[in-house]
Amino acid sequence: MGRSSRQRLTSTSPEGGGQTTSGIPADGVPHTVRSQGPEAVANPLSLQLPGSVLLLLCLLLLGLSVVERNASPDDERLDRRRAHGSKVSSVTTPPTSQNDALRTFTAFPVAAVVMLVIIAAAAVARFSSRLGDTASAVCQGVPMTAGDTCERRGRRGRRFTSTYETMMAQSQASITADRIAPPVIVLIVAIAIVAIVIRWRRDTVLAASFAHEQPAHAHAARTSWRVVLWMILAALVIYLGSQMVLAITINARTLGYVLVGFVLLAGIGLAYAGRPKGSEYVGVYGEGARLARRGKVSGTPWSHLQYTPQSADGAGELRVVGETTSVTVPAAFGSDVGVATTNAWTANAWDRLSAGEVLDFGAVQLDRVGISEKGKAVVPYAELGHIASATPRKEGLHIYFYGRDGRELIDVSAGTIANPDALRWLLGQYCGVALPPTFG
Repeated sequence: MGRSSRQRLTSTSPEGGGQTTSGIPADGVPHTVRSQGPEAVANPLSLQLPGSVLLLLCLLLLGLSVVERNASPDDERLDRRRAHGSKVSSVTTPPTSQNDALRTFTAFPVAAVVMLVIIAAAAVARFSSRLGDTASAVCQGVPMTAGDTCERRGRRGRRFTSTYETMMAQSQASITADRIAPPVIVLIVAIAIVAIVIRWRRDTVLAASFAHEQPAHAHAARTSWRVVLWMILAALVIYLGSQMVLAITINARTLGYVLVGFVLLAGIGLAYAGRPKGSEYVGVYGEGARLARRGKVSGTPWSHLQYTPQSADGAGELRVVGETTSVTVPAAFGSDVGVATTNAWTANAWDRLSAGEVLDFGAVQLDRVGISEKGKAVVPYAELGHIASATPRKEGLHIYFYGRDGRELIDVSAGTIANPDALRWLLGQYCGVALPPTFG
């Protein structure tokens, strides 16, 4: 009995049940490697995710739940008392509140640094694992030889076919991406860790300037957990983007490297957007509040502070008029902050408006002529008819200002209106209209 001139090797696809056949031609005749399974690597756009990418995806989910949140110890005790149905007083004992806030403000973000180190370690592991690799054409785990083609039938019957040369080019592209992306990821993570340490040392020194004070309420929050989430997102964009760009530009390598450059810039931009900013602190006094954030500390009277409530329980944001950065105000004393700002703004509003000052309420502004959306034309008070709220297309609550003829004059997001109680009082006094609640 004669022997066949071609040896055949068959393996079964783990999902589709199809077979992958690779011939080793003794006669030099090229043949086709076919696979009916959906996991074949014949489609140029299909990418096999390595373990390091899956690890980064797991870290993204883990970061949402494990990384230290921006809650201070006094807030945690408050939540536990609420959970057990205990009555919560709106007054916090000054020394305890201040001590807890200072402890949170100056605490080193160990969990955040550990998470960043894990991200860098995953990138280093991926880079090291590909150092000695050379390009190889493989179809569903079976080596290909020159002249072979890899064919896959998709779930909808569509066929994807790749030549030996294409598979070799894709393999080389994957190796190249694994040598470009991980070093960049390690670099931005290392910079983030250094920045976290610098911000922590800065906040520790800054806290000494107000550590001796005893405000009526105090609260501090960490922001390092945001850094971790942004770094994970940046790492995913850099790694997956590099893999995909080089895979689809195997026939235009110069264009591929140019696009990879843009991908790296996009990832670096995300990392910059999530750069460490340090902790934030707010201390509440009878005449105003002390805010500490981004290396700056300021004591500001209530008449120059904007309080933006975000929920009915009083939690919100507090910022100095004219500034973009804000600090978080917890529900424990958010209502007290709201009352203090309202009283301060309504006490001398008439004098300030009469002197030509513009009262800034975040998204809208008042002057002695009328009301305006920031950066737009002023609507005279006499033309203002009524105000309504609605939630269009699941965009969040919006506040609509209508004229006496029913025309919509101003449309702003409710969450961007600062000091809403003071604005409600002034509008009622000036033109007899009622501002609806600015939170749902």
